[in-house]
Amino acid sequence: MLIISLVFLLSFLFISNCENNTQITEPNQQSLGSINQPLDELEKGVNNLTKSVEDGGKDPKYCGNAEFPKSTEITHNMTYIECQGGKDKNVTATFVAHLWANYVPKYQLLYWLACGKPQNPGIPTLTISKSQQNNHPYITWGFKYSHYYRVQKKINNDSWTVLPLIDNCWEGDDCGDNDDYEDTSVSLSNIENNYSYRVALKMFTSDCGANSNEVTYKPPPVTVYISGPTNLTSGQSGTFTANASNGVPSTYTYSWSKFQYCNDRSQSSDSKTDDGSRSVPCGFWESISGNTSTVYVSGSFPEFQLKVTVTDQNGSATDYHFVDVILP
Repeated sequence: MLIISLVFLLSFLFISNCENNTQITEPNQQSLGSINQPLDELEKGVNNLTKSVEDGGKDPKYCGNAEFPKSTEITHNMTYIECQGGKDKNVTATFVAHLWANYVPKYQLLYWLACGKPQNPGIPTLTISKSQQNNHPYITWGFKYSHYYRVQKKINNDSWTVLPLIDNCWEGDDCGDNDDYEDTSVSLSNIENNYSYRVALKMFTSDCGANSNEVTYKPPPVTVYISGPTNLTSGQSGTFTANASNGVPSTYTYSWSKFQYCNDRSQSSDSKTDDGSRSVPCGFWESISGNTSTVYVSGSFPEFQLKVTVTDQNGSATDYHFVDVILP
């Protein structure tokens, strides 16, 4: 009986640096993502292989010994049958693992390889999606053959950290159902930081694919309101506080301004008598104080206005506060 198998010609391997000192977690039996098989190329490969056998080539065999290499087999060679001519060839376990990752749906065999020029498919890049599960960040991706999934996490603008590696197919083609990750350390109901995630396929101990797209969970936008007196006596100082909430509190910055109207008069020594001078500068917002949540401000008759803008990592919010000023 003819066992269908097709083959890539071997080219040199690309090995990328990858962390290898993290532990492996047990499968969590989550549902699998969808797999798209390259049907057009599969049909082409089958036709080429059939022709090679009809032309007198050897009976084709399943490529790569019909198994995804175990994580301990990085130094071993695999034997496969060349598409054209049916010649035995040797290929490294890393190259075979790359082929499985690119072209084999889960629990099928490596029976197809595109015939043609030598090429190295490398490790495919995952695409991840985000949602929530049990009020925790929950990311998913479609299954790809690899020995592990490497999930990374970043808080705000800190460096990326590698989470415990997720076992995928480290014993060969006996794979778990681990194409998802739930971060139980983060509760989205009281989130106060940005949490970003990305995932990469990892082969053996040091062969990593490119990182996936990033997904980020953010707190609600920052809000602010000013609390403080709404009436002051001329020359009297009031305490005003910017009450910010939501956003990323650890990144708050404050910017205060005061608007003094040009028809406001200033009094020498708080006299009820208009001394003829006017508040200077006037008619525009003047920056006051520094990066602080509380300021102490006095004003001139008849009124002034305060403004504060609070900025965090994700955006900003502004509030205004009017104060009536009476003569003593």
